[in-house]
Amino acid sequence: RRRKAEHLSLPPKVERSVRVPLRPLQRRWYRALLEKNVSALGPASNARSLVNVLASLRKCCNHPYLFPGAEPEPFEEGEHIVAASAKLLLLDRLLRKMKPRGDRVL
Repeated sequence: RRRKAEHLSLPPKVERSVRVPLRPLQRRWYRALLEKNVSALGPASNARSLVNVLASLRKCCNHPYLFPGAEPEPFEEGEHIVAASAKLLLLDRLLRKMKPRGDRVL
């Protein structure tokens, strides 16, 4: 059995933090969660989603469609899934630039 250090040579890991502003839908959900405003979260929300506010805020920053009732009805796959989240929008733009250059992404 071979060891990883013997046969695997990877370039050093580079980590960069990029701050992106929230999209309007994310901002609306974030504010409603902070204020614990159940009426602004819509009919599908319940009090249990407000129990752990910090986890809910993190979920909102990842993608607002993670909450029940946040996605438009009837739900259809499309570009709006990427456009609703600032993180996915940035990642989509980065990957479009990196692929033609032949960069590898993990």
